[in-house]
Amino acid sequence: MRRYIFHLIGVLLVLFLFLAPVILPSYYLGLVILALIWGMFAMSLDILTGYTGLPSFGHATFFGVAAYS
Repeated sequence: MRRYIFHLIGVLLVLFLFLAPVILPSYYLGLVILALIWGMFAMSLDILTGYTGLPSFGHATFFGVAAYS
């Protein structure tokens, strides 16, 4: 039963992300996009430091260069 609830939540989340450009105003859509970008950044940092043990912050320079340009 618990497994089906997680599957249902996943399906609803994917459906929301698919319909977000139609449903949300542009401001909230921008917030969702930024949250997804920062979530991907956090997951990549977790993979680098958590699983491999490499304390590398080199991929953060791309965020810094984009922020300053």
